[in-house]
Amino acid sequence: MTTTPATGTPTGTPGTGTTATGTSAAPGTALKAPNKVIAGGTTLLGRLDRMLGRVTMYRLVLIVLAVLAVYSIVLAAFDVLFFSPGAMLVSLAIAAVTVYGSSWIAAKVVGAHTHLESSLITALLLFFLLWPDLSGGYLLAVALAGVFAGLSKFVLAWRGRHIANPAAIGVVLVTVIGQGASVWWVASEALFWPTLVGALLVLFRTRRLGFALIFVIPALLMTIKAQTDFGATLGAGIETALYSAPILFLAGFMLSEPLTQAPLRWQRAVVALVVAFLYVQPLYFPDLFISFTPELALVVGNVIAFCFGQRKGLDLTLRERKEIAPGLHELTFSSRRKLRSRAGQYLELQLPHRADSRGTRRVFSLVSSPNSDDVAIATRVPAEKSSTYKQALAGLEPGQQVRATGVAGDFLLPRRLDRKVALVAGGIGVTPFVAQVRHLRETGEHRDVVMIYATASTSDLAYLDELGGVPGVVVSPDRPPALPAGWSWHQAPFVGKDALEQSVPDLAERSVYVSGPPAMVAAVRRSAKQAGARRVHTDAFTGY
Repeated sequence: MTTTPATGTPTGTPGTGTTATGTSAAPGTALKAPNKVIAGGTTLLGRLDRMLGRVTMYRLVLIVLAVLAVYSIVLAAFDVLFFSPGAMLVSLAIAAVTVYGSSWIAAKVVGAHTHLESSLITALLLFFLLWPDLSGGYLLAVALAGVFAGLSKFVLAWRGRHIANPAAIGVVLVTVIGQGASVWWVASEALFWPTLVGALLVLFRTRRLGFALIFVIPALLMTIKAQTDFGATLGAGIETALYSAPILFLAGFMLSEPLTQAPLRWQRAVVALVVAFLYVQPLYFPDLFISFTPELALVVGNVIAFCFGQRKGLDLTLRERKEIAPGLHELTFSSRRKLRSRAGQYLELQLPHRADSRGTRRVFSLVSSPNSDDVAIATRVPAEKSSTYKQALAGLEPGQQVRATGVAGDFLLPRRLDRKVALVAGGIGVTPFVAQVRHLRETGEHRDVVMIYATASTSDLAYLDELGGVPGVVVSPDRPPALPAGWSWHQAPFVGKDALEQSVPDLAERSVYVSGPPAMVAAVRRSAKQAGARRVHTDAFTGY
């Protein structure tokens, strides 16, 4: 690997042996006084990030949908919604029982585990899509949709992952056999604001707001245009698109589901646009041989996303485990077949065990180079309060196997080798950069790379020996005991605008890559923009 040091003024430039005060010093010398940087976690978005981060994504979606369901039943009790509260409760109960019951049976047949929270989410989605009525035909439609949805989690699945949204599959099949049809009654003026707030919370937590907007904006605009073409005023068209079309609900709670998304950003954009155009097809081409309902449009999008992904599973055998920092373990696996990946991507691992509500799959950034015959990941295993997955992973012995079920991610260095790069890591967020630095070293690529590694405690620093090939700065409250040649120490509690400007004076000329916890990533992204960076790429560990 060949790298060049950061250019610009010498103040704080990694590799020059100077500190952020501008005086000459040996690598590892600190500031005379701590740099006062406002923590990203103290901002409104930072506090929201920390609050949402306390629950898993499945639980957050379940809570939001449950609150929305309770709110809708209360509105029905006060005659705001024209449904019977009793019928709504019965419909929801039938959906929950049939989804979980069919999932449980299918799981027993294939030797898998039933995910309770996933089943409840599916039941709530069906509750909002199908008409809640005590008539036999309506209840039968809910029951059949629940059975189809529960079975689809295991029947229409590949390597333990469902191919399409189960609720959408359930409603599509009920429609095909002529036993009912979706009404999406959740799309109403009375439920607009709680739906919008709930969808924004989910999209903010999953970092999928941009993806959702690629669907929402064209779907809204085309719906409004169709309404005005039919003779409605512009205001009436806007009201119809917002209050009577399920665009926001579909985007926030179904299209954005991570397990049915394509691996790369451009692929997700293609899927979002396809779903948007199929969604409005009945408005523009009503005489077409097929009329795409919202759920059918979503299923088609899910199938396209599935086809985009890497679908060849890979059995990995644990070869070595080593602790590279307190509580941080690197696991190296061997494989009969080479894993196809790019430096900066992540790997999904399926680990059969008696799982908690988060299931048997997790994603980990690869720390191994794409050129390596081995597959390596790094993960933090807390001494207390570990998930069942982390406990099972920590208990793996050399020779035992896990299943790699997918590789995804577009946290990739620029294709142009002449573009200067700044890498900013927070804690465990260093892992994708390890793979990238290893790849640079093995391929001999010539890039101008500089790195900032932030940590709350220097005892948690990992892979410094691997990262020593690029100039860098450690940002931490306490002095590191040792640093690689060409590295220095910037004393600060967080990476803020001052730390960025002093550590990388030519930051505005660089593509900035930020990886770490969501609150840290959001804060550093803002600081980098304030410091003049024009291109900021992020990789937040959302913990779905």
